[in-house]
Amino acid sequence: MFGSRLKWIMKIALTLGATLLIIGLAQLGGEWTSVAHADSTLPSWCPSVPTISPCPNPTIPTFTDVPDSEWFYPWVETVACHGYVYGYGDGTYGPLDNATRGEMAVFIERAVNGPSYTPTLPAPTLGTFVDVDYSTPIWYANWVEGLYQDGMTAGCAGTIPGVDLEYCPESNHLRAEAAVFFERVINGSSFIPTLPTVGSFIDVDYSTPIWYANWVEGIYQDGVVAGCGGTVPGVDLAYCPENDITRAEVAVFMVRSLCLPMVPDTIP
Repeated sequence: MFGSRLKWIMKIALTLGATLLIIGLAQLGGEWTSVAHADSTLPSWCPSVPTISPCPNPTIPTFTDVPDSEWFYPWVETVACHGYVYGYGDGTYGPLDNATRGEMAVFIERAVNGPSYTPTLPAPTLGTFVDVDYSTPIWYANWVEGLYQDGMTAGCAGTIPGVDLEYCPESNHLRAEAAVFFERVINGSSFIPTLPTVGSFIDVDYSTPIWYANWVEGIYQDGVVAGCGGTVPGVDLAYCPENDITRAEVAVFMVRSLCLPMVPDTIP
């Protein structure tokens, strides 16, 4: 009787242990997903000796909502110390906020033209997008217009500038759209990646193909991201192209696309 009771207790303990392990792995997987499968090793095509001077080790985090205990700290801190982001103006960055297309125009324009760049606002009658207020103007008007003039975007709807062309500045930016922008940051505004015959991500339709297939594959082949889940290309590796991209994830794309020397993971 004692032996069967011991076996019963051991069975419960093993079941509980396995359950906790699964929960732990799920939590790790969720965190890994949010990191966009990033690590601190920059892409192989980056210069072995950085052409950009490293930042000094920070003594305190730049943003109050980006402590050095979070996975995204070194990525956000790196783009901040190199001057590419300034946050919301109240001391926060909003790392888990979804990046809008208006915000992404700022990120990409600085990535293309340098961290100190500010595009010129066009005359109100010459604005390209019908859903952007150029007359007041709204805060992102010059950035969105600059993005268009630099050949980095063709908008989200319509075809005729100033008549029906839209940018959708208030919409959340998708991970698929980020692949397009950052492939152009790396390779130039006229670049169009080749569609692979065998794709790496199981959640991307390469056969039809869906419009972002070559861009997502390109950003993967360029070593900027390695997906949002899974590990084996073509077997279980996913990119989550239709997911909104967070501001923390944008920081990862920025650092790796621009080959920025990273700050340490933690503050001494």
